[in-house]
Amino acid sequence: MTDRYLTTQTIQQMFSQYPAMKPEKPKPTTREVVWGLLLMLVGAPLSLYLDILTIYLLWGWFVVPLGVVAISFMHACGLVVLMNFLKYSVADYMKSEKAAGDSVDSPTQYLQKVLGYRILASCSCMAFGYAFFYFMS
Repeated sequence: MTDRYLTTQTIQQMFSQYPAMKPEKPKPTTREVVWGLLLMLVGAPLSLYLDILTIYLLWGWFVVPLGVVAISFMHACGLVVLMNFLKYSVADYMKSEKAAGDSVDSPTQYLQKVLGYRILASCSCMAFGYAFFYFMS
C-alpha cells in the first residue's frame, strides 16, 4: 500500500541522481550581435552629437544674454566630456539594478537602454530649453 504514495525519502532518492543545474544564459544570436554593432555605430555618435548640440544651444540661449562670452561647438564638446566625467553614469544605474535582484540584460539590451536614455535626455533638454527661450523673448 505504501508503494502508491511518494514519500519524502523516495522523492529525495529520485532527485539525488540529478545534480543541481543552473539555467544557462542564452548566447546572443548573430542577428542580436549585428543589431548591437549597428546600434553602437549609429547610436553612440548620434548621442554624443546631441549632447554637444544641447550644451551649445542652451549656452547660447541662457548664458550669453547674461553677458558671458559665447562658446564654440568645440568648447561645448569639452563641456560635455567634463559633465560626463562628473555626473552619475548609466553604468552605476545598471549596477544598482543588478544589486536589487533584477534580471541582467544582454549586451544589446543594455546598449539600447544606455543609448535610448542618452538620446531621450538630450532631446528633452533641447525641447524644454527652446520652450523656455521662446517665452523669454
